[in-house]
Amino acid sequence: MQEAVREKITAEEISETSSKVLHTLENERILAVIRASIFENVEELSQAVIAGGIRCVLISSTVPQRFRFIETISKRYPEVLVGAAHVMTGEQAEKAIAAGAKIISSSYLNKDIVNVCKNGGALVMQGAATPSEIMEAVQFGSDMVQLFPINHLGGPNFIRTVKEHLPSVKFVACGGVALDDVVDFIKAGATAVMVDDALTDRGLIREGNWKEITERAKLFTQKIATLKTPK
Repeated sequence: MQEAVREKITAEEISETSSKVLHTLENERILAVIRASIFENVEELSQAVIAGGIRCVLISSTVPQRFRFIETISKRYPEVLVGAAHVMTGEQAEKAIAAGAKIISSSYLNKDIVNVCKNGGALVMQGAATPSEIMEAVQFGSDMVQLFPINHLGGPNFIRTVKEHLPSVKFVACGGVALDDVVDFIKAGATAVMVDDALTDRGLIREGNWKEITERAKLFTQKIATLKTPK
């Protein structure tokens, strides 16, 4: 009996954690993908993005020792939602969650990943490119659906169209989102946007120009702030 109660409490806590993460994403609206091949650059890059006001970061599979880094960033910046991008298996999702990841992102549909996230209390977003894939992701239990690659799918107009037919689905625009169109994606119906190269430019990383990356992050957060109205 005690074990049954403990399982029930755990399930409630898992659901509450996932709901809090979703609420934060709905407010912040932007996730930054941290992508670098040198460990030291990853730390500098993350600090630069966070200094620019972004509070949701996803650590890419290209990052050396990424699970260790997820743990480091999670502990150093408790106010920041840290997750893993480009997760390909349930095992990778387990390792990321154990390291402290609150968000698990994959570019395609994988039921094992969804199940791991549901048991581990992490918010899960799965990639889709067609209405059928979107509905399959929802049926799997994905909390959000990544429309990827969004620029090839039709940009904001694609989101606007699918949102009309699937109004309850929470979409994340992913793949080529730029500063000039970030607001357009949100206005078209995306709950959030995922930003990579437009923010974490490889040339700037090679130069160690962290100040410019911070300035870019500020520009993105300022754009998003224009969409927020007082309640």
